[in-house]
Amino acid sequence: MSVLGRGIVLLAGLAPIVMIATIPVVIYLAIEEDDDTPAMRLYSDVQSCQAEYSTADCQRAFAGAQAQHDGSAPHYGSLTECEELYGPGGCLPRGDGGSSFFIPLMTGFLIGQALANTPVYYQPVYVNRQGYAYAGGTMIGSYNSSGGYIYASGSSSHSSVWSSGHYSVHTVSHSSSGSAMAHSSSISRGGFGSTGHSMGGSSS
Repeated sequence: MSVLGRGIVLLAGLAPIVMIATIPVVIYLAIEEDDDTPAMRLYSDVQSCQAEYSTADCQRAFAGAQAQHDGSAPHYGSLTECEELYGPGGCLPRGDGGSSFFIPLMTGFLIGQALANTPVYYQPVYVNRQGYAYAGGTMIGSYNSSGGYIYASGSSSHSSVWSSGHYSVHTVSHSSSGSAMAHSSSISRGGFGSTGHSMGGSSS
């Protein structure tokens, strides 16, 4: 078995899209070279989603994820407190009944569908400045902004997002150069997870 990759640093900025995080994310991945790692694809916008899903499904999933994110993202009492975790420019102001607070920007969304003409599931995801991805208040893995994948990370791989069966879990191979490639995918169909939302049948 090859030596554990050390200090692989990926630095990338996300496109400036409304409700999408634009701060650079630095990620340190300790992965075994040439090993296969479970991963889920995170879509940053409608355009990136359209390569695998219909435009209508991507648009509805994106809009639904944005709305869900506003309700499920953690609240912080000050911009300073929020930006300590998500970096400068990584937070949005919100108000509720006269009180103001801040939430992290939505980095992207997961989308999945079991079969054609069945409900499409979506899940908003936000990422902190250390590169850890969260759904609601639960950490679900490490985010590689270059490849667009969320990698299983310890106990986070047992969260309902991974086990619900709504989203494709790819097998990603890491070469000795540090690049990643999804060479297969396995989809487990299960019950409705506690953090996912569904919408109506698919549109072609």
